[in-house]
Amino acid sequence: SLYSNWSYYYDLNRIAQANATPTDDAPFWLYKYSDILERPDVLEKYEQIGRAYYINTRSFGVMALDDIVGIPAFHNGNLFIRTGRVITKEEYESGAKVCMISGNLSQAQKWGIGTKINFDFYEYDYFTNATSWNSELMPRYTYTSPDNFFDSGEYEVVGIYDVRPMTGSSTISEAAISVPWNTIYIPEKSLENAPAEEDRPVTGALLTIWLENGKIEPFIERMNELGITGAKQGDYEARFIFYDQGYSRIQPSLEALSGTAELLLILSSSLLVIAALLLAFFYAQSQKQSIGTMRLLGCSKARAFVAVMLSALIIAVTGALMGAAIGHALTASVGESIMANANQTPEEFLAFSAYLAESTQVEVEFALGADVKVSLLTCLAALGLFIAGTLVFVIRYLGKGPRDLLPRAGE
Repeated sequence: SLYSNWSYYYDLNRIAQANATPTDDAPFWLYKYSDILERPDVLEKYEQIGRAYYINTRSFGVMALDDIVGIPAFHNGNLFIRTGRVITKEEYESGAKVCMISGNLSQAQKWGIGTKINFDFYEYDYFTNATSWNSELMPRYTYTSPDNFFDSGEYEVVGIYDVRPMTGSSTISEAAISVPWNTIYIPEKSLENAPAEEDRPVTGALLTIWLENGKIEPFIERMNELGITGAKQGDYEARFIFYDQGYSRIQPSLEALSGTAELLLILSSSLLVIAALLLAFFYAQSQKQSIGTMRLLGCSKARAFVAVMLSALIIAVTGALMGAAIGHALTASVGESIMANANQTPEEFLAFSAYLAESTQVEVEFALGADVKVSLLTCLAALGLFIAGTLVFVIRYLGKGPRDLLPRAGE
């Protein structure tokens, strides 16, 4: 491509470089102008090279995406919107021709919010990305013909972002989590003739795969099964950097806590049902004689029913409200006690950051306490169960004769 063979060069102390090695067809770099004019083949090559350099000086790295949150730097807060806004979900889905640019690029090109830019897109297979040494995405037009643009369009700037430098660690390359300052972001669907996804180059932060929390190990196992990971002869080993805001570190504890919570929910719900029905039974039993007496004195079934259920309702509402209030206060007190003890935990146990650079701090806030809605729901559940149980027993008693409800001799 353009009389050169391109390749990557990796160094342990330096990020990736894209190098070009001239081919046998490459012309010398110094000619007399008169000699070039006398040689049409050399003149054609120099016109092609000149055109490519003209395009290169006006080229920027463009990243097509479906969601900016998928960029690790943005997710971590190292990339943030300074002016304007992010691309909306509707714009991603419709393929709107909008873009986000960096503050430095905005200043250098005199572009601002609302500026409309005409883009011609071409594919470039060899590039590097970083935020320090040689810190720019450097696409190069490496074609000899002028018609290698696969798409074009006018894009409006809707957001301007800034980038904080990111640092690597002994296990994470800086290039894997960095964003070049001159990257332009556009909706994936705004391109109509882009190369197939499987044919596009992959490097560092320019590829993000979304996983459900807790699915890291199954993902790694699947990649091993497909042969994607693991060292290969004459090739580099594919590695994945996972970022889950520390979830993987606390996942076992969360799963254990979730299991305990489910068990407690089942036990407490069962106890609530049993207690409410038992109370309803004993209350109905205590009103059995009253129903019989009222019936013998000429009270109708309807009036006896209303009298018993009204007294049951008064008792149930009073008891349920008192129980809910006491339970709410007790839950709040226990929650505050747990959080007070948690705040005394050494800082190193709280600043977890799984699969992140060691220098990255992750601040997490937990809320543990009583919920008014849950307390009210529990109150209504207890009230409903008690009333329903009482209703069943009272209706059963009303179906019997008045004398059958009175105690017999010796009882």
